[in-house]
Amino acid sequence: MTYADPDYMTKWRVEHKTEISDYNKKDHAQRQKDPIFKKKKANSARTWYSENLERRCTTRSVHYRTNRVKYCQQGRERYAENPEKFFGRSLRKYSLTLATYYSLLELQKNGCALCGSSTPGSRTKHFCVDHDHTTGKVRGLLCNRCNRALGLAHDDSKLLLKMAAYVRKHRTS
Repeated sequence: MTYADPDYMTKWRVEHKTEISDYNKKDHAQRQKDPIFKKKKANSARTWYSENLERRCTTRSVHYRTNRVKYCQQGRERYAENPEKFFGRSLRKYSLTLATYYSLLELQKNGCALCGSSTPGSRTKHFCVDHDHTTGKVRGLLCNRCNRALGLAHDDSKLLLKMAAYVRKHRTS
């Protein structure tokens, strides 16, 4: 019996003649009566988790590797059912909801805040949320190209002005 074996706990219970339900019922009853027991149980669990990190990681990685195809397929199915849900989750880091995202896009006339393009980018379906990296405040929605340009310039307005002057100076028309 190895720790990497997914049925480790089942085999352990059989060896020690322990029923899952009896074990859980006893702990549950004790937790209800004694709040200190709950803290002790949590501390012992925390200790066990920290002492058996390698064992837990090995078991988890073996389980994932054996079921990887199934998990990937489930993820694709969940995404296909509701792709907006996954996009909404990515907006959380900017404290935006789907409704505020779409209202901001409407304020920008359904286009990029810089160039006005109505297409977000080559591979993306949504516009990028532009934000100030020091304050975290959302500035607007940009197409992928403008967002990358701002990022490469490190949001430095002086550098962007120099770049604009450089382009104007060397314009051939």
